[in-house]
Amino acid sequence: MSRSLPLKYLPFAWSGLIFIALVFIFLGATVRGDPRPLLKEWGVSVDVFAMTAHEIGLLFGVVITLRLLLKKGGRLSDLGVKSGFKAVWAVYAVAGFAVAILLYPVVPDTVLSLPQDRQSMPRCLNARP
Repeated sequence: MSRSLPLKYLPFAWSGLIFIALVFIFLGATVRGDPRPLLKEWGVSVDVFAMTAHEIGLLFGVVITLRLLLKKGGRLSDLGVKSGFKAVWAVYAVAGFAVAILLYPVVPDTVLSLPQDRQSMPRCLNARP
């Protein structure tokens, strides 16, 4: 029998953004200023770092939510997971994230390589704001 998830679990949906904010606050406090030069020194773009931090924060939110639900007598089947957890699901998630990280720099390069002439752009991209 399925039950509704109480609204008190809703803040965990924002755990990724909260984690990003905390990480950047910590980095900013550590360098006493803008953390972008530190990330550049590490060889990591701000975008990729933020995306990775967001996913780690979401993972924390999911783990906390699952632990709280299991502690209160909930089961994974209550969340729609009927056959248990399969390791291949984790592999797919990690592989998808890795592909996204690798493709992320390609998007700006692709956009910048689009024709600058408005006449040669597709009509959907030619709209003026």
